[in-house]
Amino acid sequence: FRADTDLLAPTAGNPVVVPVDTKKYFQFRIRNLPYPASTYQLSVDEASQTIVVRTTNKKYFKKIEVPAMQRACLGLQEDNVQWEYKNNTLVIDYAKPPEIL
Repeated sequence: FRADTDLLAPTAGNPVVVPVDTKKYFQFRIRNLPYPASTYQLSVDEASQTIVVRTTNKKYFKKIEVPAMQRACLGLQEDNVQWEYKNNTLVIDYAKPPEIL
């Protein structure tokens, strides 16, 4: 490390949340998650109206807000959350309600 030329930068291995808006779903992709699919638990926090992602080994925890649902004053429902894990990426889909479609 040379203080005069090197700059601090975040590591490329940290998990990154990328929101993607599709026609039928609010989609969130969390990249760089190296744990097996059986490790992840997803739920909806009624108090803060967020999607909560956590691992059973307590290595990752994230609350994800859905701004469009907050703007429309609509609450999140756990039945509308689907997820899949592949290629170190956790893909979370939240089905858009008819009021937003």
